[in-house]
Amino acid sequence: MSSYTIQPGGDSPAEQALRRYRPEEKARQKTKKRRITALLFVLNIVAIILLYIFMSGRETDDGYRSSSFNYNNCSFRFSMTREKETGDIIFSLTTRPVRDTAAIAFRGGMGEIVISHGSTPVLSREIAPGLPALRLAPGEIDVRRILVERRELDDFARGNPGAVVTPRKSLVQFVRPHLPLTATVSLRAERAPGTSLKFNFEVSEP
Repeated sequence: MSSYTIQPGGDSPAEQALRRYRPEEKARQKTKKRRITALLFVLNIVAIILLYIFMSGRETDDGYRSSSFNYNNCSFRFSMTREKETGDIIFSLTTRPVRDTAAIAFRGGMGEIVISHGSTPVLSREIAPGLPALRLAPGEIDVRRILVERRELDDFARGNPGAVVTPRKSLVQFVRPHLPLTATVSLRAERAPGTSLKFNFEVSEP
């Protein structure tokens, strides 16, 4: 059986081994922490890239929105969509009778679409100008489409740079410079209601 003698003020072999082990353990823990930190950094980068791809995919959709209202036994649906190739906006007003036959008399055309930035009008479009009345049989549908070209809204943005919302620059841009706009449709009929659609128009790069 081996034996050892502890000198006064000296360490036992177990204590000496423990003292040698501690620096090695600290080094291993430090290396492990560095690896975890690096892994978290990589995961954050991957998450940002995936989020960017997701947001970019949403920004390239057709921008469809719609709102509805009823008037004089007719159901109206006001909608908008964006052409992916040109960026032009197409507004539609779809009318159908709620029940039986429906008839509406207009004054100077069916109605009007006004696009505005806050209280500032940007442009307007007439819907079926000169149409005196609309009569629909049961199940019949009337659709009116209005085109607003992208350049028209870009012209307003260039002439009113203060109206453009520009996000702070960052490593990854989720929001692009845009105009917050509202499209409002109204009928040219007595006490006729209307409705609005809010949307962001991404301005073209200068």
